[in-house]
Amino acid sequence: MTQEERRIFLIDYLKHEDSRLEQLELPAGEEEQKRLLRSLMNVRPARPAPPEFMAVQDAYLLEEREKRGIVFPEALSPVRPGIYLWQGDITRLAADRRLKSIAFCCISTGEFHFPPQKAAETAVRTVLEYLEKNGNGMEVVFNVFQDSDYELYRRLLA
Repeated sequence: MTQEERRIFLIDYLKHEDSRLEQLELPAGEEEQKRLLRSLMNVRPARPAPPEFMAVQDAYLLEEREKRGIVFPEALSPVRPGIYLWQGDITRLAADRRLKSIAFCCISTGEFHFPPQKAAETAVRTVLEYLEKNGNGMEVVFNVFQDSDYELYRRLLA
C-alpha cells in the first residue's frame, strides 16, 4: 500500500465511523488530504480501533516520521551519560528533543578546504536565525581549536 493509499484508507475509515462525516469529500491535493486526516483524527473520540486500521495508521505515521526526519532517542549515539552524537539537522534535533544547550565542534573551519570565514558566517547566521525563529532561549556553544577560529567566531558574535 502506498502512502497515498494509506492516507485515503484512513480518511475513509474515519469518515464512515461517524455518520455526520460521511458526506465529506476527499480533497484532491495531498496537503489538503493531510489536513483533513489530521482534523478527523483530532475529533475522533478515544475508543478502540480495529487491528487493520491500527496497522495502516502505524505504517502511515512511520513513513511521515521518516519524511520529516523527526528525531527519537534511539537515533542518538551516547558518548557518555548526558552527551550524544548526532549527524543531521541540528535544529530539528533541538526542537524534537527540547534541548536547552548545543555545542558545535569547530564547524568546517578550513579542515576540508572550506573557507573558514564563510564556514563561521554560515554557522553563526544559521544558529541566530534558528534562535530568532524559535525563541527558546537555547544556549549555543561554538567549540574551536585554533586562535584564528576563535577570533572569527568572536568577531561574528560580538
